[in-house]
Amino acid sequence: MPVPFGFGFGDIIAGIGLATKIFASLRDGCGAAAEYQNAEKDLKVIGQLVKECEVLFSDGLLGEQSSNIRQQVETCLEIAKDFQQGLERYDKDLGVAARQGWRYGSRKKIQWAVFQPLLELQKKLKDQLSLLGSSISVIHLQETRTIRDQGSQIQSRIDSVVLPQLHRVSQIGSSVSEIRTWMQNDDYERRRQEALKWLSPLAGVFDAKQHDIFDAKDRQDGLGRWLIETPEFKNWVTSNGEVLCCFGEQGVGKTVLASIIINHLKKETSEDLDIGLASNYLQGRIQSERLQKVLSNAQPINDTIIDTIVSKAQGMFLLASLQMDTLITKTNLRSLKEAMNTLPEKLHDAYDGAMARISGQESDSFDDALKILYWINYASMPLTVEQIQYALATRPGDRSLDCEGIMDEDRLIAVCCGLVNIQREGRIITLRHDSVREYFERNGEKQFPHALTDIAKTCLTYLSFDTFAQGICDSDEEIARRIRDFPLLACVPNYLENKPGRSLDGDAKKLAKPPGDERQRHQRFNESQDELGAVHRLWLASYLGLTKSVESMLDPEVVLMTTGYGETALHPAARCGRFEVIALLVKAGADINADANGMTALHDAVSNGNEGFVKFLLEKGADIEAKEIDYGWNALHYAVRDGNEGIIKVLLQRGANIEARDACERTALRHAARYGHEGLIRVLLDRGANIEARDVNQCTPLHLAVDNRHEGVIRVLLKAGADTEGRTAQSGSTALHRASQKGHQESVEALLGNGASIEIKDDNDWTALHTAAYYGHEGVIKALLKRGANIEVKTALSMATALHKASLHGQHRIVELLLDSGADIEAKDVEGWTALHFAAHYGWDAALKVLIDRGADIEAAFKGKTALYIAIEEGHESIVKFLLQKGADVEESFDVGHNPRPLDLAVEKRHLGIVRLLIDHGPDSLNALIIAAEDGKEEILGILLLNTALLRSLIADNQVLVYVAERGHERVLHMLLQAGANPNVMYKDMHILFRSMRTRAEGITGLLIEGGADTSVTHCGCSVVDFAMKYGLYEIAKMVDEANASNINAEEHDRSGAEEMMTHLEPLVLRNSEDVEQRQAEMVELPKTPEGVCSS
Repeated sequence: MPVPFGFGFGDIIAGIGLATKIFASLRDGCGAAAEYQNAEKDLKVIGQLVKECEVLFSDGLLGEQSSNIRQQVETCLEIAKDFQQGLERYDKDLGVAARQGWRYGSRKKIQWAVFQPLLELQKKLKDQLSLLGSSISVIHLQETRTIRDQGSQIQSRIDSVVLPQLHRVSQIGSSVSEIRTWMQNDDYERRRQEALKWLSPLAGVFDAKQHDIFDAKDRQDGLGRWLIETPEFKNWVTSNGEVLCCFGEQGVGKTVLASIIINHLKKETSEDLDIGLASNYLQGRIQSERLQKVLSNAQPINDTIIDTIVSKAQGMFLLASLQMDTLITKTNLRSLKEAMNTLPEKLHDAYDGAMARISGQESDSFDDALKILYWINYASMPLTVEQIQYALATRPGDRSLDCEGIMDEDRLIAVCCGLVNIQREGRIITLRHDSVREYFERNGEKQFPHALTDIAKTCLTYLSFDTFAQGICDSDEEIARRIRDFPLLACVPNYLENKPGRSLDGDAKKLAKPPGDERQRHQRFNESQDELGAVHRLWLASYLGLTKSVESMLDPEVVLMTTGYGETALHPAARCGRFEVIALLVKAGADINADANGMTALHDAVSNGNEGFVKFLLEKGADIEAKEIDYGWNALHYAVRDGNEGIIKVLLQRGANIEARDACERTALRHAARYGHEGLIRVLLDRGANIEARDVNQCTPLHLAVDNRHEGVIRVLLKAGADTEGRTAQSGSTALHRASQKGHQESVEALLGNGASIEIKDDNDWTALHTAAYYGHEGVIKALLKRGANIEVKTALSMATALHKASLHGQHRIVELLLDSGADIEAKDVEGWTALHFAAHYGWDAALKVLIDRGADIEAAFKGKTALYIAIEEGHESIVKFLLQKGADVEESFDVGHNPRPLDLAVEKRHLGIVRLLIDHGPDSLNALIIAAEDGKEEILGILLLNTALLRSLIADNQVLVYVAERGHERVLHMLLQAGANPNVMYKDMHILFRSMRTRAEGITGLLIEGGADTSVTHCGCSVVDFAMKYGLYEIAKMVDEANASNINAEEHDRSGAEEMMTHLEPLVLRNSEDVEQRQAEMVELPKTPEGVCSS
């Protein structure tokens, strides 16, 4: 039977083939990245699932239970169709030019945008097919049960036919019994096994394995019972999702115990059709397909293999693994046994065997294996997989990398016959063991006679790629990019440096020489390198302090040259304190004021802290006011930063400007205050430094000392007369404000002790008390209050007190402190807000509870809003709940004339939890439902309609139903109709049906009709059908017409029933009459309606 869909499994198979082709192109173009390999593997899995599904549909095996399967198939095929279209689109886009770009360009040319959409569609398809496969497996299990049930039915039928005959034909009774037994035990079991085999090709293998282990001849009765009776085992059997693990040495009986557990579970679950049992045995490493074929027709020799390997490996796992690698190559049983007898018992012999297996491969695999091994063996640094792939892909004569030559990662491992592996961390490819490297160190020249020459050729070819013809890189970023794009480049120098030149043959030496047309370029390059190399050699010698080397390299031109970073040789000498080198360089004519980004040798000498160098440079004419570029610092600024008092005195004695400013207008005194150098502050002040010098932010040294909590500096500055009232540019804050903001109690006390004004305000009109309250510094507040700060002082504009600021920022401990100190709990700001309003508005639960517990007026209102209303408005559910518990009145929480009702507000703001709270506290609000319905807040609608009192009010109010219908809120209308609302509401002389149709709300009209609306009503002489046709609502007209026809049929049915009843009643009445004729004359003709019948 074909699959009843327009887009079938065949299309999926075709799509998979196309995807495989596309993914293969992507893989070949980028070095077999793991993502593309996984994609191809996934496609194979999808293919298997598709084929299985196609067989099942074609065989008609799903029967009546296939509706769910068909639905899943439709979903699957819908995804598959998108997958197919995407594949066709991308196949069209991936033209020949694009593929050529992949082959000859870098990996960056591979566009992930091509691969990712296909991969996502493939994943969705795979997931859906897996779900489909699982559902089909369930159907198969049901089919298996059906088979068993049919067997039981057959048995019952046989019993019903045969057993009565046993009494009459006793001679054949035993034969009949044997037939029944055979049919029960053999045929049923055979059918069961066939079903299991069809479900899983491996089922018979695992069953046979279980039978062999559990029914072993030497197994004693009661074996393993101890495990079955343990509490741990019993708990595992009755629990869900647990794993039972059994650990032990080889041969202690783990497999036998597993067979006992499986047998026990089979017995326990045999009667329960809802439980399925699956078992699987995994044995050793003998999974090679080749070895399996060898063993397929032979008696089991697994134990012999294991015993032989264990014996000859002598406890070395590496040797055991290599021995297994030897065995899995054998193609027949005789060769296998011979190999077992000659297994190597030493690692050296095992490696000889591995090399023999490598040499026995076909020529390409042999050559590839040798190259991999000698590249790894001769590497002086770890090689990545990518580097070895690039090395093998590079061939003499190449001018660029050909990506088609990149070897697959799996092949790298396979051709080396177990001698290499890949580390997941860093994807490093290495020899399998250090002993392998030792083996090649002894036998390298024998195994790889031409390795060094081949490596040299590859390296030189790689360096001759056209992309390197541009010469050296201009920046560190360019160097990093080049190494990233050409991975082998990082290890080429090591190979060439460490390999003896004698190994180069003529071809390699030819590669090392530039072609004729490149000689001039190389000559220019060498000349530039000689010149550049000279200055770099001098710089390095100066850095290391190699006086004699510097002396031998001195040259008037070289000492004036700069490196790529703008430094002369004088800079590293000054930075590292090489006094003798500095003297030599200066004597040779070095520019003492030469700068690197504005940094002169004097800057370096000061930063190094060597006072003698500083004096020497100043004596030689160093510019004492030279500034570096980034921050505009001179030598004095650097000396102050480092706190070097000696150098500062030297600089000041030599005329350094004490008021020199950097790029941010900061003086030396300002730097000293920032870094907390108390002694330098005194020195600078003694030298006449301006104590009120301000930077670009109008900060004085006192501000900086307060900001950084340098108490000693603060005392020195205050003692020297620093102005405590100085304001910054940004907020007009004084040192007292900044100390209060930072919470520096000691600084606050020092400032107040030196005359700082406690009530001075900043540009925001805050005092120090406002600031400390807002930021929550309890110690500072105590110090301010102790010094007499006004606790009720208000800001000029907002009229806010310190208590307002503490509540605004949720500082509940400060709220307590201020209240304890006498703050007015009902103080109002310019808007009429109290501290309670601020806490409610910003959701500060702890502060609000403190205020309520201290007696704050819970009903205090501003602009008709109490704290409860504010909390509802802002959605602070916990505060609303607390205030309701404390007795806040919902109806008194707002001004009816200016604000929405609380419940309406909560609905409008979608505050679900608050809606629940308000329904239980206070009167109902019909408007809340209207708001919820109008805005489509369905979850809130559900909550409102669960309230019985509200629901009754809604049903009684016809206007609500009309309002809901006219605005198209189908869910609300449906809920109201189910609750008993009248579907025949009249509003302003118009039936609700007509009102709903006027808004073209077909869904609403349909609900009304289904809810019992009278479709025979008219409006201005127009029927419902005519009205629907007028507005183009043809579906509604059809629905009404069908409803009317149904009503007519019902009436006809009732009328015919009445007539039939009269037919039966008339003879009955006449029979009971003595005067039939008189009765007939007196009989009144009954109306032919159900009511007439009832009235009689």
